[in-house]
Amino acid sequence: MAKAQRPCFHDPVFQQRDVFAVEKDPSLRFWTLFAKVLAVVLVPVFWLIRFAGLLIPPLGRALRTLPRALRREVLRNRQRGDHRAAFDAALRAVSLQEELGAFTGDFRPLTPRRNFAPIYWWSFLDLAVEEARSLGPAERDRVVELAGRGPLGGMFAAQTLRRLAGWLWDAGEHETALSLAQRSVLADPSWAHGHVFLGWIGLISGRHDPLTHLREALRVDPSCAKQITANPSFAGAPDLLRSLGL
Repeated sequence: MAKAQRPCFHDPVFQQRDVFAVEKDPSLRFWTLFAKVLAVVLVPVFWLIRFAGLLIPPLGRALRTLPRALRREVLRNRQRGDHRAAFDAALRAVSLQEELGAFTGDFRPLTPRRNFAPIYWWSFLDLAVEEARSLGPAERDRVVELAGRGPLGGMFAAQTLRRLAGWLWDAGEHETALSLAQRSVLADPSWAHGHVFLGWIGLISGRHDPLTHLREALRVDPSCAKQITANPSFAGAPDLLRSLGL
């Protein structure tokens, strides 16, 4: 049997199956410990750099465009209850990732910000989706429009699309929600939760056969059986569960 290929972390299309592969890697414990030790060692260095940014304006401006700083700005505004400022900050971060090449998909050595731009793009859109829930229809339409043209695929895209699809389904926008749910599965076929959600839509709406999607969910991740059996809608369909062997 051919040896499974280890995931490439600079690949912007990072999927759930890559996470499973890393979790099975025998060197995971060592590298986890190494990362924790390195983080402790580098803390003083990070603080020195931040202090230097206060003294050197160009450096300070550059530091504020780093993903960590951008995320901190969004969360700080959220904690203050200023969802408008948090939403705007998240969209500025999305735009910055586009400037860095989120839609190019080309790997360039020694340019990690460019290589990870698609992942950051979806991560910041996910923050914008969360803030849009506290705002109005204009903000909701904006994140839907962005999600419809997002870069590449992968686990981060699938999770954001699933979150947005669930919100829109609850809001009664079933056609758009179904479209986003289908895109979630296409973005990362190895992420079981996207398949489970499509199965749930099929069950409660009758739009499609839920069995196909639930079987695929169990195939890619058998542990999602707990999620399926715990769902009240699925629990109310014993014949469906029996067909799945649950």
